[in-house]
Amino acid sequence: MPPSSIRNWLQPETRSRLSADGDKRQPISEAQAEITRLRREVASLRVDNEILRKAATYFAKGVVVKYAWIEGQSDHYPVSRICRVLGVSRTGYLQWLRWAPAPRQRRNDELGAQLRVIHAENGVAPVWWRV
Repeated sequence: MPPSSIRNWLQPETRSRLSADGDKRQPISEAQAEITRLRREVASLRVDNEILRKAATYFAKGVVVKYAWIEGQSDHYPVSRICRVLGVSRTGYLQWLRWAPAPRQRRNDELGAQLRVIHAENGVAPVWWRV
């Protein structure tokens, strides 16, 4: 049997990684590999939990409110991760960012602002259903 075959057969047992000092190699057991994998998973779940804790007040509200919250948090977390944790599509969020209101919506917003000013000047509570 060639030596390379024996080496390949023993390779999973002699897998190693650099130690803390950088020059000695230590064998990795299956338990150590599992612990490393679980530590990465715990770190990932902690970040997800932090995102959920910060976004808890926005869950009951509409998707647009969630998108606005994502926009504010995009400096702190990756957008794809926030969208996954909140259960909204990344594509929908990106389309929302590029969305421009229709001419009718802009006109309605302008009229609403004018009505609020008129009601504030006259000291009258706004009653939108009468307009």
